[in-house]
Amino acid sequence: MGNPHVEIRPEIEVSLVVNGRKLDEELAKALDLMDLKGSLYEAARTMGSSYFRLLKRISELEEAAGRRIVERRGRSLVLTDFGRMLLSMHKEESRRAKGWSFERRGGYDASIAASHCMGVEVMASMLRRKYSINVRFVGSSGGLALLMLDEADIAGIHLRGRIEDHLSRYWLEDRVKIYRGYIREIGFVSRDFSDIDSLKEAIIKGNIRMINRNIGSGTRLLLDDFLKGVVKDPSKLRGYNMEVRSHLEVVKAISSGKADFGLAVRYFADLYGLKFIKIADENYDFVIKKESIKKPAVSSFIDILRSEKFSNAIKKIKGYKIPEDIGREIY
Repeated sequence: MGNPHVEIRPEIEVSLVVNGRKLDEELAKALDLMDLKGSLYEAARTMGSSYFRLLKRISELEEAAGRRIVERRGRSLVLTDFGRMLLSMHKEESRRAKGWSFERRGGYDASIAASHCMGVEVMASMLRRKYSINVRFVGSSGGLALLMLDEADIAGIHLRGRIEDHLSRYWLEDRVKIYRGYIREIGFVSRDFSDIDSLKEAIIKGNIRMINRNIGSGTRLLLDDFLKGVVKDPSKLRGYNMEVRSHLEVVKAISSGKADFGLAVRYFADLYGLKFIKIADENYDFVIKKESIKKPAVSSFIDILRSEKFSNAIKKIKGYKIPEDIGREIY
């Protein structure tokens, strides 16, 4: 009776609830496609969904949030900064719910393992117009480790010191090329501190709680270097062992009161209305396995990185800058 071979498997779907209205996976996909194509109608047509139903859901979500999620820019309909933050948050929560699996790359045209960054989200959206792209935010060192294990084609990194030293730790010196990416403003985020001296004083007194980043991330290395210059043993600071995987999670912890300060890029601090003390402009570059460059999706990655369209999209992200040599092979 019927087909004896029945496939049964669990499937997780994630929704963000904004004052009672849901941003679910269907609406998140529609917003992602709309931002990419500049048209909600084209996004609905690609998905086989009702344009008017999606438009109604967006209007309801905007009303619940009390803020615009989409806006008209010229002839295109695109996400606002608040809309991008919501979409990024949905993607982050979806990854967490579905697990940080290290599955093989089978089935994908290219795999990106990177330190958490909105620029990577922009790149992935552009690539997905034509290719199947797997993105995992695992930290800079995690990205290099996955290149070493042949679990990724591209790593997005921001690491201090000589790049040769980092590559040698993963036996990658002769296996990769590095391409110049963009520049991000990074600094301390808090609800109360406007200058570095008052923050240092509070850290020394030990009456504030920090939020840390995961081991292996470039942000963690930068934060540890700073803290070692302020206190003798940073590991004894309140909150030091409370680790998160992204800049978004850092600012969420501070905004909610779970932590008092942390290190993150300006973009997310501004979105949450938090104070930001800039400590550095950092290069965010891309390490690509030589053997992967022949893949069409990876070759397209390099072309997009060098394109005016990508640079223009990155310039719209608060705290991001484009260097003159973006896309140049630097190693």
